[in-house]
Amino acid sequence: MKTILYNKIFKLSFALILLFGLSCCQPVKVSQSYCTPHFTKGNQFEGGANIGASGFNGYVTYTPLKYFALQVNGFSYPGNFYTYTLEGAAGFYLPYKKYVFAINGGYGKLDCDWELRDFRGYSGYTLNHLSYYSENTFIHAYYSHKKDSTNKFYNGFSFKFSNSFDHYRYGSALANSSSGFPHLNNRTYFTQSYEFTYFQKKRLANKLYCSLNAGFRYTDNSPDTDVFGLILRFGLVLKL
Repeated sequence: MKTILYNKIFKLSFALILLFGLSCCQPVKVSQSYCTPHFTKGNQFEGGANIGASGFNGYVTYTPLKYFALQVNGFSYPGNFYTYTLEGAAGFYLPYKKYVFAINGGYGKLDCDWELRDFRGYSGYTLNHLSYYSENTFIHAYYSHKKDSTNKFYNGFSFKFSNSFDHYRYGSALANSSSGFPHLNNRTYFTQSYEFTYFQKKRLANKLYCSLNAGFRYTDNSPDTDVFGLILRFGLVLKL
């Protein structure tokens, strides 16, 4: 039994290393992995942490009553390029045989500071610097499927629609260049985004699961260049 568990952990670790190796750039806006618990009754809990090319994500969700759930999502990517996000939501879920259907509505805030550097020799030249914060409301719906009564494997699809007000502080360019983002200085833009992901959770031991999220995000009417992005994240989930 221990050998099987060690093999699973090794495979998961290898996948995480491979993901970091494949990641080469960061978008201005990043996508999260949203919690998709398979709740069937009240007083259940699920918490998870995952990692992808765009940073670290964590969530907790709890159902104080049957059919009603609360959730909190957090995201962080520190460094030259950093993004911090915090979201809260409440909603309803409906268990039916091996399926759970759920819908949530919530509110969140994002803070982003993006810096791109072009290194020439031993000197670093800042090409542009973008800083903004965002407020958004969203609707998140998903369905989760349980493979059998052993609770070893879950999978499903998730969809999220968001309305955001992006408050840009400033956008600057290279010191000796006239180009840049002057249209982003002290401006507010309204954007809409759509996220669609496939998720799965496979039990490693007792209440511990490994998770996978894969999909895409499309942002409409955005003033920056991040209008389409891929989502690929691996993590661990604790179900109580």
